[in-house]
Amino acid sequence: MFRLNFSAFCVITINSGMRIGEFLNLKKTDCHLDVRYIDVTAAKTKNGIRKVPIAEKTIVYWEHFYNKTDSEYLVSMDGKDFSNEN
Repeated sequence: MFRLNFSAFCVITINSGMRIGEFLNLKKTDCHLDVRYIDVTAAKTKNGIRKVPIAEKTIVYWEHFYNKTDSEYLVSMDGKDFSNEN
């Protein structure tokens, strides 16, 4: 399972251009898989807040993370995000 998670993570971040922290802090409400875009709301800078299109070839990986957990976060450990506050 780790290999799939790491591979999916690499494919998503490379194809989306998102920073690692941006990806790890995504909430499921930021993910609009049906219309193929992501709202980046937790960014390093004000200009980093943006809509990121989801490439067709990566949708299966986004769905993997989205359906993997019951947490409000796309990627979580014990229901918590990976922000610096944890």
